[in-house]
Amino acid sequence: DAVISAGGDGTFLDAASLISPISGTGHLPLFGLNTDPERSEGRLLMNKEGESIESAVQRILEGDYTRLNRQRIHITIKSDGSPLGSTSPRSVTMATSPSHAHATHHPSPQTTPPSTCYPAAAVEKRASSEDGQMMMWMMLSHRPLNDVMVAALEAMPTVYCEVKVDDREPERQKHSGIIICTGTGSTAWAYNVSKVRPSVVEHVLEAFADSQSSNPEAQSAIRQALSNGGRDMVDEVTEAVNSTLVFDPEVPLLRWTIREPIENRVFQVSKSSGHAHRVSVRPLSAPLYLFLDGLTTIPLNIDQTAYFTVDPQDALHTAL
Repeated sequence: DAVISAGGDGTFLDAASLISPISGTGHLPLFGLNTDPERSEGRLLMNKEGESIESAVQRILEGDYTRLNRQRIHITIKSDGSPLGSTSPRSVTMATSPSHAHATHHPSPQTTPPSTCYPAAAVEKRASSEDGQMMMWMMLSHRPLNDVMVAALEAMPTVYCEVKVDDREPERQKHSGIIICTGTGSTAWAYNVSKVRPSVVEHVLEAFADSQSSNPEAQSAIRQALSNGGRDMVDEVTEAVNSTLVFDPEVPLLRWTIREPIENRVFQVSKSSGHAHRVSVRPLSAPLYLFLDGLTTIPLNIDQTAYFTVDPQDALHTAL
């Protein structure tokens, strides 16, 4: 009738990965119990600091909780050539631990045998294109709750891929990877990658004041604000900017972020982040990998395209 996870946010993400509409378990609610609320923030869990597990369990039995239908990422992979589910030339990886909702770093992957290729694959469809070429489509049963990272297997190689967001024209880009998150994941890794620091805001405000030589009144007001209690002003602007990165876990939207885009005469990124209903990524020079909630790693070859969407029917039924 229900699934209960006992541990931290990582355990919750692990349990969530097993609940899927494809396997017939999508209707099951997931209750998360924090076994160490004094040392674990437990953003996804019922009992925070000051509440015991016993109290949370009692609330479950009495129905005294707030229901939250958290949206998840629906992933479909289209292949124009290589068979879906085949072993990649490189070993597939499994992350050492899930990407916690409050983590500041994504876990580093470790190499495991290639037999773990497509462990989350559940449905494969075939269809012919208009020119008669056979294409293969596969949906993944693992619906990431937090985020998906699209990157190279190692940290150093530059990612060269084609990215398409909603109905915009596709762009060929170079960068260190793409993070695609839900509202739940917008407070996790994606947030820590995108947030601005107070020191950066202070530097921008100082530079802006210096640029207002033609408007001495505005220049004086900014400099005075920075010198007299300027920390409050910096913190206020920092909070205002960072608050735009977080959105409701129940909203059927994705947020995408390009990490460290390379921009020069040849390559340009028209927009490095934003909200979308659909994002697609196609490798152009070397295979990439999809890191799902830090739990599962899926290879993406250069003749394959990954599509990321949100389907409200995939929502995970949780409680706080």
